[in-house]
Amino acid sequence: MYPLQAGSRNRLSIQRHPLSLLRTPHTSQGKTRSCEAGYNRMIITTARKPSSKTRTFCKHLGRFTGWEYVTRGKTSRDALSDGPFLLVGEYKGNPGSLSFFLNGKSILSIHVSVSMDKEIHSGERPVIEGDSSLAIAFSKVTGLKAGEVGGRVIRINDRIEFIDNMVSYIVLKIRSIRGEGIA
Repeated sequence: MYPLQAGSRNRLSIQRHPLSLLRTPHTSQGKTRSCEAGYNRMIITTARKPSSKTRTFCKHLGRFTGWEYVTRGKTSRDALSDGPFLLVGEYKGNPGSLSFFLNGKSILSIHVSVSMDKEIHSGERPVIEGDSSLAIAFSKVTGLKAGEVGGRVIRINDRIEFIDNMVSYIVLKIRSIRGEGIA
């Protein structure tokens, strides 16, 4: 790294991702997975300066769901509003909230406490398990199917668990919920 002179600024320009590239098909181990009909291609992003724990959580969540994690940098929320996206917020340096946006409007906001135990790898598309109003809203906003059987499951009850082959990878303890259709 080159030292900066006193009073000067780092003038290196880092080209950010063009928004047209955000909608590329997900690739996993050299294979392209196409988006199925009715499956929303969600983008996961964070606040402008996320902690390393939040970035790690977003990467794991992206691998589990098949959604694309995009570092936000100076990109505004309006620039992301042409499609569905998930904004992961922080609380004391840890992932603390999940805000789902559709057409630039916050549809569902969940305040959580996160625990991750294992490394997650890409796999099949998960299905939603649960019949609560939160499970229904989660299914609507993400485009993931509910009520089906699969190896990868997002179980929603008093907490949200991301399970692959009966092994729990991410557990979200729900603190509060706001959104359309949530009782």
